Amino acid sequence: MKIVEKQVIVNWYEPHEKLPPEGMIVAATISGKTGSITFDHTLVMAEWYDDGDGWAVSDFDFSKKGSSLTVHAWAELEPYKGGE
Repeated sequence: MKIVEKQVIVNWYEPHEKLPPEGMIVAATISGKTGSITFDHTLVMAEWYDDGDGWAVSDFDFSKKGSSLTVHAWAELEPYKGGE
């Protein structure tokens, strides 16, 4: 009998638990709307900024009037430390 061990290689965080370092590109799941595009638990690349802008999502402008953005969770993109 072969035993298979599950290996977790990334940790997901909810924004109320922990925020990423400012300007670090992370994987994130989001919901929201900007222009004619609607997101529903969509996986995107995002960045956090402490200067009041909050979350920035690559290629999309959520600062437009009528836009909304909810970040459900985020994860670092480089969890493997190469034998450290």
